[in-house]
Amino acid sequence: MPNIVTTKILTGHPSQVIDKLKKYISRTVNNDRVQCFYIGRTIDLERRAAQHERDKGLFDKMIALYITSSTRYIVQVEQDLIGFYYYHEKSINITNGGPGMLNQDYHQYIYIITWK
Repeated sequence: MPNIVTTKILTGHPSQVIDKLKKYISRTVNNDRVQCFYIGRTIDLERRAAQHERDKGLFDKMIALYITSSTRYIVQVEQDLIGFYYYHEKSINITNGGPGMLNQDYHQYIYIITWK
């Protein structure tokens, strides 16, 4: 079963949370034990975790960082974070955000997955 952490999820306007998210991600990915990481967005953490394990192998943990029902906010936060970390030596993101499902009927999450 994937290790999904949901204890420190932020919410709110992107301008209120983006700096906190960057600080948390930096502390996480700059840990010497972390070999690589991926930032993404989903409406279903368990389904997305299973997809990552199937596609990229067993990971250390998936950390839910941000939640919102605003499609505008979720896209903005995802693009800001991926853009900020895109050239990080441990990042395995290959685009500035995916075309995944956007639907205001569901809460959407920004997450990071780390591999050790």
